[in-house]
Amino acid sequence: MNCRICGNSELKKILSLGSSPLANNLSKKEEAGREEKYPLELLFCGKCKLVQLGHIMEPDVLFRNYLYVTSTTKTFQQHFTQMAEDVCKRYGLGKGSLAVDIGSNDGLLLKGFAKIGLSVTGVEPAVNLAKLANESGVETINDYFNQRAVNEILRTKGKAAVITATNVFAHVNDIKTLTQDVKTLMKDDGTFIIEAPYLPDMLEKMTFDAIYHEHLSYFSLMPLDTFFSSMGMKITDVQHVDSHGGSLRVFVQKQGRQEDSVSRMLEGEKAKGIDSEDTYRQFAEKAYANREKLVQLVKSLREQGCKVAGYGAPAKATTLLNFCGLGKEEIEYVVDDNPMKVGLYIPGTGIPIVKSERLETEKPDYLIILAWNFANEIIGKTGHLAEKGVRLIIPVPTPRIALGGNEKITMIKPAFADARGEITNVIEQPVSHIAVIKSAKGSIRGNHYHPEQEQYVYLITGSYESISKEMKTGRVEKVNVEAGDLVHTPPMIAHAMKFLEDSIMLNITTGNRDANKFGEHTKKYQVTL
Repeated sequence: MNCRICGNSELKKILSLGSSPLANNLSKKEEAGREEKYPLELLFCGKCKLVQLGHIMEPDVLFRNYLYVTSTTKTFQQHFTQMAEDVCKRYGLGKGSLAVDIGSNDGLLLKGFAKIGLSVTGVEPAVNLAKLANESGVETINDYFNQRAVNEILRTKGKAAVITATNVFAHVNDIKTLTQDVKTLMKDDGTFIIEAPYLPDMLEKMTFDAIYHEHLSYFSLMPLDTFFSSMGMKITDVQHVDSHGGSLRVFVQKQGRQEDSVSRMLEGEKAKGIDSEDTYRQFAEKAYANREKLVQLVKSLREQGCKVAGYGAPAKATTLLNFCGLGKEEIEYVVDDNPMKVGLYIPGTGIPIVKSERLETEKPDYLIILAWNFANEIIGKTGHLAEKGVRLIIPVPTPRIALGGNEKITMIKPAFADARGEITNVIEQPVSHIAVIKSAKGSIRGNHYHPEQEQYVYLITGSYESISKEMKTGRVEKVNVEAGDLVHTPPMIAHAMKFLEDSIMLNITTGNRDANKFGEHTKKYQVTL
């Protein structure tokens, strides 16, 4: 195949996830486990630097009946409401302005624009979602965004002040024709806004499960800058947002002044090696290592007689479970909050999707958060289960117990990010002691417990194996801790750390750490390593 941006025919295969069924085409009972599978491979264009899928499916197979509903989560309700407000404020849009959303799903983003007073039109190919949007009062054309749809909007509404394509542009094979249609529909001073998962975030956070047949392109800013220049348009600004584990929001106009954010991001991508094939080879090696760890963890739990379930049936769950070869023998069921998915099966696995009430009647010992991009929301919903001993597992960037059990481990996300970088809030409560601790690979720390103190460890760089023992019950747990993890150790939990590489961490405690009274607040206790 040729690169969809520059036409280069010499594309390099950088990662193979084997063969996988279509991620969002959830199965009926009679089809479960017998779905057709297709190659799932990433290719790299050394010319324009686009990372893209090697196997392209017909759009009708993927999008005419679509079960992903944007409004299902509060996370996206807040995200798109805020996006609409920000865009309107930025460009002075209001009554008399037209907003068009490409791949508008159930109309969530357009509802945000309509609330501010804009005229709105959605274009959505999925019959079920277009019907849902129209019934909720969001005018939606049931079609792909093409010349036919553009002509209808021009005839009935005129030209658009803003056209959005959130988590859609990466799904389109012929982006040149789509962009030409955008230019036709957009006012001369209008703006085209794209939001798509950001490739450098996928590489850094190891979210390889975001690779599936719908996602044809995996965008960094480099190839997009090349592409829009070739189309006679200009990227005027860019933002880094936190949806889907990290996304790129790109503002494109027919002409206009380019903000410094664009050059800064391009320079940052160059520094990260986004234009180097070696970067993707290393990513592939880490993906294979992640698979081994997750399979080992789940199978070990099953051998111990633990019941394992999953939370969330997003497309990424299909990729992850098929890549790892995990099915109904390892994961008994998956719950999902979208009623359209309940009663179906995750493709290729035979795992049934059930209502969340199942967690109450058939409580698992471990719950894998398959919809990890909504981990904080899911952790909030399942807090009562954690109190009953259910432990949560987040599978990427490396499998780890996130909540429950002896220690609570959370992957901390930046609270704010822009072209300059990120601000990350570690904890939000009074503390009495903070220390920076450097540890060499192979070294061991801890082997003690705190009778009254609560301890937080935020790992800045490196990784370590955490071994903990609950002093009252004797329960022992092991989990790998990666950079960006916050480990909360309550009182009366003996713990030790074995460092897998040179590491730097913040050690934060809520009680006394007086070196002259060490024995009063820190009790030595050998934890088996």
